[in-house]
Order: sequence, then structure tokens, then C-alpha cells
Amino acid sequence: MEAKEHILAFFDAIKDDGRFSVYHISLYIAIMHYQIERNWQNPVSIHREQVVAKTRMCRRKFNRCMKELVEFGYFKYEPSLRPGHPGKVYVKRL
Repeated sequence: MEAKEHILAFFDAIKDDGRFSVYHISLYIAIMHYQIERNWQNPVSIHREQVVAKTRMCRRKFNRCMKELVEFGYFKYEPSLRPGHPGKVYVKRL
């Protein structure tokens, strides 16, 4: 039930926010998917290439949307500085 409540809270939070595009929503839901798979681990480790494939967005769009979601206050993101190693996403509770 926690996942359902969190996703409903997310959609409630963005319903009147014109800054969000389908790309932001797709990225947020993909990160939630990884977090749910890992028993709500926070931060959740992600490989950018896998998230890009899952969301079907290009790398550049991922970078822009992730930056904006951080600016909007939904995530804190620590990208990996080493190729092939996961970055960390801290999901802020709504």
C-alpha cells in the first residue's frame, strides 16, 4: 500500500504544476520502480543507461529532467563519476 499512496501523492502534488512533462513523470515513476524493487531503499542506486532504456528517453533528456526534478525538490541525485558504476538517487517523501 505504501507504493500506491506515494504514487497518488506524487500525482496530487503535480496536478497543477505546469513545469512537469511526460518525461518528468516517466523518470519519476522509473525511479520509484527501482526503489520499490529494492524494498524502499533510499538512496536507491541506478545505472543511468538502464533508466534511459526503461523510460525510452535519450541521455540528454534524462540529464535535463533529472536536473529539473532535483531543482523542483523531488530528488537529490549523486551521479557516479566512474563509468559503469551506479549513481545514487535520494527520493524525498511527499
